[in-house]
Amino acid sequence: SKVEAVVNAGNAMVYGLQISLQANLIRDLKLRSTLNITEGKDQDGIPLRHVAPLFGSTHLTYERLRFKADLYSNYNGKKSFEKMAPSEAEKPYLYAADDNGNPFSPQWFTLNFKMSYNFSNWGVINAGVENIFDLGYRPYSSGIVAPGRNFVLSLRVTV
Repeated sequence: SKVEAVVNAGNAMVYGLQISLQANLIRDLKLRSTLNITEGKDQDGIPLRHVAPLFGSTHLTYERLRFKADLYSNYNGKKSFEKMAPSEAEKPYLYAADDNGNPFSPQWFTLNFKMSYNFSNWGVINAGVENIFDLGYRPYSSGIVAPGRNFVLSLRVTV
């Protein structure tokens, strides 16, 4: 009988580094940060499709008794046309255009602030602002453009 199978005929190399930092700066004030760097190429040296550019987040948090505040940034590095997989470079509608008209993924960041207060016996109130500077961004290969500045207000009640 004839046997057929779907198999990967090639191979690839994916490598990266994740750096994390957590520090107690002063009483009730903490710094936490993560940074991810990833690269990947197939056996012919061609960049892989789903390897994201540098990305990470940094949080400065203050927590005292039932109050918590978090000033944080999410960020994403640039992915140049030369480092994009051919299948991604063929989708100019997903990306910005560089000086030569080639698609690329620009770097971006957001600055955000959230806080909460825990009413110990009945609930929690949360408030915040995301993307404070209202900067445009598009996560790599998502095709989804930033929603702009967001305001968050919630109340969770325990009965």
